[in-house]
Amino acid sequence: LNLKLTNIYPGSTFNKLNLSKINNIQDYLHNDLEEVVKERLPDILEIKKKLISLGSKGVAMSGSGSSVYGIFEEYDLCLKAYEIIKKERWKIILTETITDLRELYH
Repeated sequence: LNLKLTNIYPGSTFNKLNLSKINNIQDYLHNDLEEVVKERLPDILEIKKKLISLGSKGVAMSGSGSSVYGIFEEYDLCLKAYEIIKKERWKIILTETITDLRELYH
């Protein structure tokens, strides 16, 4: 992780982002490359639909399609989605967002 590449530093406004105060998280998630990739990799849309159906508040393709992520507000819902998806043909990793970038500096 090279934070110098993201122009994020302790005290930046990113540190203060609170997803619970955003009405529609999906409005903030966008990847221009997804339009091109989704036609070649229909699993991208299938995974996104699955995550939404399981309670994700926002989903998006990451990078060039190497992964898709979902944002859940409730841990229990996220864990349930994880348990369901891990039985399917996709690889799934359960992660947590960093809510305080100062954690990275210690």
